[in-house]
Amino acid sequence: MKKILVTLCAAFSMAAFAQESIEDDKYMLDNHGFTPFTLNFYSPLQVVSGSQTDVYGLRLNVLFGKNQCVYGLDLGLSGMSRGPVYGVQAQAFNWNEHILKGLQVGGLANITMQEVYGLQAVGFANINRSEVWGLEIAGGMNFSESFVGLQIAGLANRNNDNSCGVQVAFVNSTRNAWTGASIGALNYTSTLDGLQVGVINFIQRYGSGVQIGLFNAAQQFAGVQIGLLNMICSGYTPLLPVVNFNF
Repeated sequence: MKKILVTLCAAFSMAAFAQESIEDDKYMLDNHGFTPFTLNFYSPLQVVSGSQTDVYGLRLNVLFGKNQCVYGLDLGLSGMSRGPVYGVQAQAFNWNEHILKGLQVGGLANITMQEVYGLQAVGFANINRSEVWGLEIAGGMNFSESFVGLQIAGLANRNNDNSCGVQVAFVNSTRNAWTGASIGALNYTSTLDGLQVGVINFIQRYGSGVQIGLFNAAQQFAGVQIGLLNMICSGYTPLLPVVNFNF
């Protein structure tokens, strides 16, 4: 009983703290009513509240829960939120159609359609269709539209738009510009300002900084390449072993 009371107090405290920061939030949806607690078996089979209700406190999802916004603790097997989530989510599967601010822990997957501010940790995949600011850890892959912070994955980190920070994975890929450090077996980006360390490092357009690997390649590059074979297509010496440079 003591542990239950502590959990409920923590949930209500986080909800109160979140409420202060969301009064003017641009993502707030229409008010559909709220509850400090809801128990979802499989939406729409829910105790205390309906799927259109905001939760300010604790949401427990036995199989699958669906609500508007969640401010506090979101626990269970799987859950979906149409509005913002502020606080902590810990489930096998998390799906949010708006922003997340806080901590998200998933056994299988975390999916967020708007911005993420905070920490995501998951067994397989973090999938974000907008910007991520913070830390992502995945046993499989991290995918985001753009990213600022630290990405760590067992298989791959993938960013579609301009991103910056540190990437660590077997494969690191950024479709546009990457600023920072990429560490992995294969590092690929359209443009780079920073460091690549891997087996194969590839810059499609142009870059500046340092590449360290067995094979380093760039169309245009201002910096130093260290590896078994180094290629700067538009450089002073397009191909050199051990060390190549261009300024």
